[in-house]
Amino acid sequence: MLHDIREKIKKIETPENSFLADVFLMCPIKEIDQGIWQIDYFDGEKIISFQAGEAKQQPEDSFKDPAKGIEELKIDDVKVDFKEALTKAKEALSKHPDDASKLIAILQVLAGNTIWNISFIT
Repeated sequence: MLHDIREKIKKIETPENSFLADVFLMCPIKEIDQGIWQIDYFDGEKIISFQAGEAKQQPEDSFKDPAKGIEELKIDDVKVDFKEALTKAKEALSKHPDDASKLIAILQVLAGNTIWNISFIT
């Protein structure tokens, strides 16, 4: 799946003076393989999102405090595939009795570390 994400990023014309900030997926768990990844770029002031090749500027209050900064995601440096990260997240989830119905996954850089942030919604 990481290969597919990289290919989608290559097809996007990078917005001027911006960098890749994150990739994002929110979908029902049963539809993960059909989910549409959102690819976000940051130009220093605003997030520009792409889904299925179409650009959409996000509201200015839709991301964290700009004073803390948004770090560049270097997709070619990502070592852990989404499927591997998802497997580990599901293992952690299996310790809880509730069944999850939706998934939120974000590949981003926080404090200099590239991470998969995966949340389940019950």
